Amino acid sequence: MKYVIFYSWQSDLPNNTNRGFIESVIEKSIKNSNGADLYDLEPTIDRDTKDVPGSPNITQTLIDKIKASDAFVADISIVTGILNEDERPSPNPNVLLELGYAIALLGWDKIILFCNEHYGTDEDLPFDIRQHRRIGYRLEQDEKNPMRATI
Repeated sequence: MKYVIFYSWQSDLPNNTNRGFIESVIEKSIKNSNGADLYDLEPTIDRDTKDVPGSPNITQTLIDKIKASDAFVADISIVTGILNEDERPSPNPNVLLELGYAIALLGWDKIILFCNEHYGTDEDLPFDIRQHRRIGYRLEQDEKNPMRATI
């Protein structure tokens, strides 16, 4: 049985510290999951308009994919207010919108949040998100960071 994990990513931060890094963590988790065989599950990652032909309505495609997924993973790392102190720190607004749909359609028990704390602390997250558990990590754009080998 197919088990779809929808991944909501952002491209504001470096790929090797966020989007690509988190996707590799999900892929390794799938590869190392022993329980999937017991339950006859085939975990797969879906995201954005991947595998949708033509010029689809992006928003509707995302909503449909979230609705059809079994789990939802989001990168809620802070992307605004990093360089400009006059801006309020916030995660990517598109990720927040997709997260809102996932909360409504799947519920919090099927949502996993990742946050690269190099770009902002828990206090920088919106109140209604920071009260939920998340996987925090600290990764700079440094290829020699030991965090990469750990994951």
